[in-house]
Amino acid sequence: MIKYKQTIVGLIIALVAGAAFAQHTEEQDLEAARKEYQASSHDEPARSRYVTKLAQIRERQLKEYWKGEQSPEYEKVVGDVNSELQKHPAPATADSKKLSRLLVGSWQSPRRVYIFRANGKSGSKDSSVSNSWRIKGNQLIEDGSRGTIILIDHDYFIYSEKEALLFHLRVKE
Repeated sequence: MIKYKQTIVGLIIALVAGAAFAQHTEEQDLEAARKEYQASSHDEPARSRYVTKLAQIRERQLKEYWKGEQSPEYEKVVGDVNSELQKHPAPATADSKKLSRLLVGSWQSPRRVYIFRANGKSGSKDSSVSNSWRIKGNQLIEDGSRGTIILIDHDYFIYSEKEALLFHLRVKE
């Protein structure tokens, strides 16, 4: 019985230490990405590299969320990453056609899967795909709402709408 309790206590300590280590790593990765960007030319390739690194950190955080492993420190780092992402939108002169081609497909958010079709229709996997969407510069315009695109690539679709940051991962078909 004592050995069993020691094993349980050991596992709990290992889980707590692992979560703290992961959190520390996220903060370190965020700070390293920030410093690298601050030392950069701040041009579009540098911005794109920076927001992609932030997206990778955010993806790891999202996977923790889906596993139910978030902590109070987790919320702080999520807020810090989201804040940094919102500071670095895609340029207003972004290529709308290129971004539109990249957006077509299925995207997983924390709550549901969204679908964007090449015919300009969108919706969620669990409902109709009847909303209209288009991109103009760095703006996603969808049935009257407007969001500022931060990143659309083969892995991530991130945009802000008012105060909210919306983070999506491409669904690999």
